[in-house]
Amino acid sequence: MTDHAYRGNWPRIRAAILERDRHVCQIRGGTCTTRATHVDHIITVEQGGGNDERNLRAACATCNIARGNRERHNKPSRRW
Repeated sequence: MTDHAYRGNWPRIRAAILERDRHVCQIRGGTCTTRATHVDHIITVEQGGGNDERNLRAACATCNIARGNRERHNKPSRRW
């Protein structure tokens, strides 16, 4: 992710997404047993995705890092 995504309101947005999704990994949902501490862009910033809450979901570090910038399934957060 580019550096600009972390500027401005990012800390507030990140905290709101983790709270909204109850720190449950939305990539694998109930099959993931690790607490979500990352926020995943469903459509990456490089692909034109932004920091809108509809494009963000909570993710555990393992799932988010393993996923990288590979092709993403454009599924919203399971909590919506």
